[in-house]
Amino acid sequence: MNYQDHDNEAEATRRIGKALTILANGRVIDTATARLIAACLHAGPSSALFRFASSGELDRTAAITELQQQQVRPIWREALRRYLAQ
Repeated sequence: MNYQDHDNEAEATRRIGKALTILANGRVIDTATARLIAACLHAGPSSALFRFASSGELDRTAAITELQQQQVRPIWREALRRYLAQ
């Protein structure tokens, strides 16, 4: 990982953390945050979350299925699950 990758990861984590504060109010994250989380959690370039992150094209059913297989960052997964369920 180079410094730029580390900086990008740190910025993504900061932005997601800030956006997740709205969940305390029972609200749903915005599309930009949902795409950023998808970019961090996707399973590769052929995945539904990757397509959503990179192009905005969303196959909700496939994305939810993929998300259910993830075991990392439960708070991020829940935020994205709420977004996908709306």
